[in-house]
Amino acid sequence: MKTILVMTDFSRAAKNAAQTALNIAEQFGAELLLLHSYHLPQIILAEPLKMDYKEIEEKAAVSLEKEKERLLKLMKTRQGYVRIHTINTIAPISEILYDIQQGEKLMLAVMGRHKRHKSNFLFANHIHIAMRNSDCPLLILSSSEFLPDSCRINFASDLNEKDIALLESIDKIRKAFKASLSISYVMESPGLIADFNEEGRIASFQGVLRRDKFSDIPFHLLKSPSIAHEIDRMFPPSKDNLLLLVNRTHGLLHEIFHSSHCYAIIKKHRGAILVLPEHWKPACRPLTGAGASEQV
Repeated sequence: MKTILVMTDFSRAAKNAAQTALNIAEQFGAELLLLHSYHLPQIILAEPLKMDYKEIEEKAAVSLEKEKERLLKLMKTRQGYVRIHTINTIAPISEILYDIQQGEKLMLAVMGRHKRHKSNFLFANHIHIAMRNSDCPLLILSSSEFLPDSCRINFASDLNEKDIALLESIDKIRKAFKASLSISYVMESPGLIADFNEEGRIASFQGVLRRDKFSDIPFHLLKSPSIAHEIDRMFPPSKDNLLLLVNRTHGLLHEIFHSSHCYAIIKKHRGAILVLPEHWKPACRPLTGAGASEQV
C-alpha cells in the first residue's frame, strides 16, 4: 500500500496541507501518515533551558489525535475511506524521515509553510531539511486552499539534462491531475562564475520539446535579475497554480559560487510548490473504479 506522509505542526497551513493530502490519498487509494516531530533547540547556552519535553510530547500527542479525528470527520462527508496512522516524536526530522522511508513506500510528502517564511526559522527550516532527506516528491502548501484536480502546472526548470529525463514523469503528473503543463526558464545575470553552457542547454531543451510527444507544452524563456520575481509575475500564486521544481544535489563549490535555483524560488514564492528529487520516477496513478492503484 502506498503512503502519503503529512508533516504537521498543527498550524493553519499544516491543516490545509493535511486536507489536500487527504484528497490526493482518496484519489490514489493511499494511506495517510501524520507526523509531528518537535524541533529541539540547537542553541548552546551556559545553563541549558529547563523544559519538560515529556509534557511537550504528551500535548503534541493530544493535538495529533485531534487532527486525525478532524480528517476522519471530513471523510464521513464523502464516499471514500483512507486509513490514517500517526507518529509523534521528539527527534530530528532528518532521522525520522530516513526511518520512515526505510519502512514505508512513500508516494508523496506534504507539509505546510508559514506565511512569513524565513529559511532558518522554526518549522520553515524543515522545508529544506525535508527537501534534502526525501526520496519522494514534496508538496509545500500555504494556508490558502489548493485543488489538485485540473490545476495549472508550471515546471520552473533550469534546463539541466536530468530535467529532460524527468519530462516523461512530469507528463504523467499532468495526466494524473488532469492539469495543463507549461515550462519556464529564467535567464539570470551571471554570478561569480558565468554559465557558459546556457545557450546550448536552451537549444537542447527546445529541441526535445519540438518532438511530437512534448510539442504541445508551452515554453517560456524569461529574463530577470530575480528568478522568484519573474516566475511570480508570469505565474502568480493562486489556488489553481502548482509550481514544479527539481531539487538537485549540488557540490559544495556550487553552493558557494551559485545560488540554488530551487531554494531561491521557494524562499519567495507563496503558492503551492511540488519539489521532485532529480532521480524520481512515479510509483502509481489514480484509481480506476474500485480497484487498487495501478502501477505505472
